[in-house]
Amino acid sequence: MFPSDIRITARLISLALSTVLVACQGSDLTLPGDGLPSSPDDGLPSSLEEVSGSGQEGTVGSRLPEPLVVRVTDGAARPLSQVSIRFQTDVPGAEIPSEATTNDTGYAAVRVSLGELEGPQTFHAQVADASELTTTFEVIAVAKHHDDHDDDDGNGHDHDDDGEDD
Repeated sequence: MFPSDIRITARLISLALSTVLVACQGSDLTLPGDGLPSSPDDGLPSSLEEVSGSGQEGTVGSRLPEPLVVRVTDGAARPLSQVSIRFQTDVPGAEIPSEATTNDTGYAAVRVSLGELEGPQTFHAQVADASELTTTFEVIAVAKHHDDHDDDDGNGHDHDDDGEDD
């Protein structure tokens, strides 16, 4: 090897190291192991929280105006996708999908129809593979509103929406 080759090689190494050092000073640096579970709870569901849906009010038997929404995170508070969430209720006549899956941001949402009874109605969500992770939604069903006018014509004939006497 010639002395001039050594100087060129040393310059190239110095330039390469300088470039690496400048690049490593960025805040977007990703190190090996970033994003990988660092404890037994990371990457596994550890929290199921209600995001929205409780407190809504709707007419008995109608669909609630907004969905019931939950979010699932792991032990490092990172959202988890593709987690199966089971939904259920004991309210007679209520309709709720039995299952939903979280999206890329950890959210799952379902649309529900209220049951037949006026008053408070309760819906439950649970992480399918972790029965201890549950949350509850409380909503209110109100009576169906009748038109302001009286359907009775005063002659003992009740006129329904179909226009016929009952």
